[in-house]
Amino acid sequence: MTKADVMVAYCESQIGSPYVFGARGQKCTPSYRKSRASDAHPTIVSKCQVLTGKKSSCAGCAFNGDLCFDCRGLTYCAAQAAGLRLQGAGATSQWNDSANWAEKGPIAEMPSEKVCIVFFADGNTMEHTALYCGNGKTIEASVNVRYRPAKNGKPTHYGRLPRMDEEGGTDVQTTVKYGSKGASVTELQNALVKLGYVVSVDGVFGNETSTVLKGYQETNGLEADGVCGPVTWATINTALGKVEDTTTEDTDVDPEPLTLEQRVEILETGCRAAGIIK
Repeated sequence: MTKADVMVAYCESQIGSPYVFGARGQKCTPSYRKSRASDAHPTIVSKCQVLTGKKSSCAGCAFNGDLCFDCRGLTYCAAQAAGLRLQGAGATSQWNDSANWAEKGPIAEMPSEKVCIVFFADGNTMEHTALYCGNGKTIEASVNVRYRPAKNGKPTHYGRLPRMDEEGGTDVQTTVKYGSKGASVTELQNALVKLGYVVSVDGVFGNETSTVLKGYQETNGLEADGVCGPVTWATINTALGKVEDTTTEDTDVDPEPLTLEQRVEILETGCRAAGIIK
């Protein structure tokens, strides 16, 4: 699997996720939507059953538990999941940042068989961006994250990131959160244990796993929402790689166990992130 394949897989894993202006993979909540609300983007409010007063909670909402994106946020997160750089506060600044690109140009020069980032120009600005999948389709964040035929919207420019064709990408891992069960939860719990956290490995994402994951997220500068999505998975995989690189060849020597004080500190960090203690 190439890094370009990972970008496509990431975007496919988010099909149906909501559009929120300014978002790049934050959890969709009424409070986050409210912080992004503006007259220019009325759907931020109109598509939220809590902000419109239709319901008092997110229960039953199609977006409950989803991440949210705007157009440049989706491609940014896809690149991040693949370990690639795509910086810029908007589509125009992404396009203008020369450090982002191995190649870029007018859409007529785009290699149609390869994964690319496409842009839609309006005068001197880029009003929209999407991921071109290399098969005549794009995935974009507009109404929500969705497929579209590449000819729709008439993209005007394309770009390709350095190392997109490099092998070594990994499969996009399943997003897990409180209430999830199964192999992906077990994988997460095993990963946290390898990183020095204390958590039961039982394949059930309950309060303990949620608390420990929030502690990990807070420690690593992530949103401590207790959801292990592609961005959190990417940081965990990177951390695991560093642990494996520093493992000694002497497998007969058991690692030094955590002290009681270290275990208490880890649990306290998670509890503070979860708001259980201050």
